[in-house]
This record gives sequence, C-alpha cells and structure tokens, in this order.
Amino acid sequence: MDCIFESCDIYYSGGPFDVPGCEFRNNRFFFKDAAWRTGAFFADMGWLRDNVPFNISYEDEAPEKSN
Repeated sequence: MDCIFESCDIYYSGGPFDVPGCEFRNNRFFFKDAAWRTGAFFADMGWLRDNVPFNISYEDEAPEKSN
C-alpha cells in the first residue's frame, strides 16, 4: 500500500492484484502467460493505444534472469 515503484521491471502473468495508493514511475512491464495472451488479443483488435505511459514488452522480449 502507498508504494512508489520507480525504474522497476514488473512481470505480470495474469490473475488478481491490488496496489492501492501506489505510484508507477519509469517502469518496464513484462506480460507472460494469460496476461500476454490478453494483450495480444487487445493488440489484434486495435484496442491498445500507441502512446501508453510506460514501456511494454511481451513474453518473447523479456530479458533472461540469471540465477
């Protein structure tokens, strides 16, 4: 609650979430699984704006995580 996410890589795969009172500044969002399929559907339908206020990458563009 009431957090600031700044310059983060945020991964979302679908499902419920809640971020009450939080701010998002200069983040990158990576969508996987169900979230990726929903985004792809919206894009195919022309329902996504070209000027979203953050960077969006899809599953095949996500950077590899090192162990």
